[in-house]
Amino acid sequence: YNPRLIIAVGGHDSFRTDLALELGADVALLSSECDVVDKIMELTDGKGVDAAIECAGNPKAVADATLCVGVGGHVAICGLFGEPVELPMQDICQKNMTITMGLGDVSLMPTTLEMIKLGKFDTSKLITHRMPLEAAEEAFEIFSKRTEPVIKVALRP
Repeated sequence: YNPRLIIAVGGHDSFRTDLALELGADVALLSSECDVVDKIMELTDGKGVDAAIECAGNPKAVADATLCVGVGGHVAICGLFGEPVELPMQDICQKNMTITMGLGDVSLMPTTLEMIKLGKFDTSKLITHRMPLEAAEEAFEIFSKRTEPVIKVALRP
């Protein structure tokens, strides 16, 4: 899969969207600064994107993902949700989109690890914090409350 345009969307944390640009995204949008659905439709000449991936567990982001996907598009939902999510079913049905969800297909793990080992994916910038296992509570606090610029925290034994 080789997309013509990669659009990274964040809430209000430009640290994450700046990293997305550094890692290859073409455009970065913050929902705190613009209507991301309108902007994505503008960027795609009103057609919408072929695929959208929601990883934040944000109910509005899921709804926005379904609204910015074009006819026959795909929405992958990877985020975790602590509450029910309302989706615009009328738009979903009219666009004949596919929605998949889950926490990941572990059967792909060996392939993913091999690709990382071969240098196909540079994951070094994704782990922003490395902490001892004893600091797990502090790590969770940093990650969940975003008290520092953070992508992922790795705990070591």
